[in-house]
Amino acid sequence: MSPIARTSEPPSCVAVMRHALEPRSQQLIVYAVDLRSTSDDPFGEATFLRREDAERFIEGIRDDDPERASYLRIEARELEVGGLN
Repeated sequence: MSPIARTSEPPSCVAVMRHALEPRSQQLIVYAVDLRSTSDDPFGEATFLRREDAERFIEGIRDDDPERASYLRIEARELEVGGLN
């Protein structure tokens, strides 16, 4: 059987093949924790690829300084790969 979809095949198969061949959007979601709201941190923010890592980072600060951690929030940012972000 040929791996290429033929027009005589059911539309659902053709649609699946077209979707598989479409270029994918290259977007990345990162999770940032703004540190400037609580101190004069030289880096300004901490950025993570996984939300769980950002939550773990805040938990680590909460263990040391609960008041400072209460101001920290996680912000999801959508970045375009290769774009000016």
